[in-house]
Amino acid sequence: MLELFHHFWEKGKYLFNFLSRETGDLQSLQSFADLSLSHYLWRGSNYVMWTNSSEMYRCSSSSLDIKTVPLRICIIGVMKRLFKISRSLLVTYYAYMLEYRAELLLWALSGSLPFILMGVWTEAAQQADFGLSSIEFARYFLAVYLVRQLTVVWVIWDFEREIVDGKLSFRLLQPLDPVWHHIWSHVGERFARLPFIFGLVALFFCLYPSAFWLPSLGTLGLFTIASVCAFALTFLIQYTLAMFAFWTEKASSIQEVVFLVNLFLSGAIAPLELFPPEIRSIAFWTPFPYIINFPASILTGLKVDITQNFAVIFGWMVVLAIVNRWLWRKGLRQYSGMGA
Repeated sequence: MLELFHHFWEKGKYLFNFLSRETGDLQSLQSFADLSLSHYLWRGSNYVMWTNSSEMYRCSSSSLDIKTVPLRICIIGVMKRLFKISRSLLVTYYAYMLEYRAELLLWALSGSLPFILMGVWTEAAQQADFGLSSIEFARYFLAVYLVRQLTVVWVIWDFEREIVDGKLSFRLLQPLDPVWHHIWSHVGERFARLPFIFGLVALFFCLYPSAFWLPSLGTLGLFTIASVCAFALTFLIQYTLAMFAFWTEKASSIQEVVFLVNLFLSGAIAPLELFPPEIRSIAFWTPFPYIINFPASILTGLKVDITQNFAVIFGWMVVLAIVNRWLWRKGLRQYSGMGA
């Protein structure tokens, strides 16, 4: 049994090396091909096998039970493997995104809607009392711009193209869920985008020095955590909608409808404090206020219930993750490799 298992693993490594030559994703595919089955446990009817690097041990199930393997060794092995995969993906996609620096600058500039709305609301604040001063409006919409740049997601379009073109077939051959490719491509792009974001923020303060403020370290820490959670929530929403690409070629059309609702209820157009109480209470039961309004309110010092907001975010993340995995399993049965 062990010899047969080892034979199939060697054939699998040869397949990954072949795919890495035939596709453009050379570095990441070769990284997966070089990964061993290190630190995995497998139990057949008669034997227990523990592989560690190139060494392989086989013992009778009567003399060694799987429970006798130290849990610490298993956890350390899994963490090392996850770290190696994550590092390979991050370096690969970061280098890939650096090839499109001009495009990243254009994308950073294209998200300037908050600055347009800032001009509208700061002018309106000088004519009437909205509960926020013109300076507070300027800071809020600057925070909105930052949050939108840090949480932008495009996974539904990539996944839809993979389904239609049949490129998902290559992902399914790898010993890794395809979602990790999308996650690390977004993270790599975010690191490549940061210099442009900081440059535009510095330009904003040069043009509008009266709006300058320096948040405390605690506020920056909470803002960072809230932004990461907002990105995860946005990704889960869009990736769950992307699962409908198994049944329709235009799953991105659903995203366009959700985007309109998100634009209104997330606080991107105006702080939710300005909304009527009835609409505000309904909005807080949806995931959208926690994508923009929550992190932006933390950064600008607006009153917000941090514990309750984080609890709602994690609740929505759990629900979306469950729905996503269910749709993924159902969708794979529909997948026929179109265009492959």
